[in-house]
Amino acid sequence: MSVLTGESRAWVVNDDGSGEIADLVVISPPAAWFTEDGGFVAPIADLPKAPVHVTLCHCKFAGSDVPRRQLKDLDEVVGQAHRSVRWMSNPRVFWETLAARFGNRAKLMKGDSALVGDALKYFATNMPDTQVALQVVQPGLDIAKVPGWVAGEILLSFLSDAAGTVGAAVTIVGA
Repeated sequence: MSVLTGESRAWVVNDDGSGEIADLVVISPPAAWFTEDGGFVAPIADLPKAPVHVTLCHCKFAGSDVPRRQLKDLDEVVGQAHRSVRWMSNPRVFWETLAARFGNRAKLMKGDSALVGDALKYFATNMPDTQVALQVVQPGLDIAKVPGWVAGEILLSFLSDAAGTVGAAVTIVGA
């Protein structure tokens, strides 16, 4: 999962489906919160105040085995990412919704279930400083062919502008 997050201690929650926050919600609490064995250094309420990084990852299957610059491949996944900006604009609702879905609709893919569940419940009522990012993953997109592709650049600029309204960086992952 470090390809998605760059963070080995990140928690990954799958929220894929209708009304999703994102296909994958990657939560990266500060490294200073953890012991060497992966537990918290103190009860969650006593942890030092520090930002929690959240990346909303949107992933779609490629329309072809050969990477290309096909608007259809990019349009759906960028549309999903664009819609998810609303979750970033209201972190309290984001944490409340994710905590409510956890263990039911939202399934843990990486992390300790009890630890993540406790943290999400706590964050729902004691919202941390939340820093957000968006990641669009489309293996069918030939990244080298995006520059100069007017339709693709326009679509991605709309996403970048929307994400910028909430201070979120956007990363595009392709072939």
